[in-house]
Amino acid sequence: MLKCSPYDAFGNDNIAKIKIMLDVIRLKRSIAWINSAYLTDEELLMNSPDNVLWQSAMDARSWMDGDTSLQDLLFPSNVQYAKRTITN
Repeated sequence: MLKCSPYDAFGNDNIAKIKIMLDVIRLKRSIAWINSAYLTDEELLMNSPDNVLWQSAMDARSWMDGDTSLQDLLFPSNVQYAKRTITN
């Protein structure tokens, strides 16, 4: 049985990241919605914001769009992700 640690190696809350992914998938959130929900005004001006919750939401959106496999979505440490840029 595979167990999920409540926190990743950087101290980020894995449960929060999974809840965000489920919300994006279940409610079919748009990229514009994700940007407005998870980025601050300053982060919106950045090309590749360093925001773990936003990245989790964007990873789920990428899976919905068919750009990422389910295994890559759930086990990102096994994959090298290029940071996404903000698009609407």
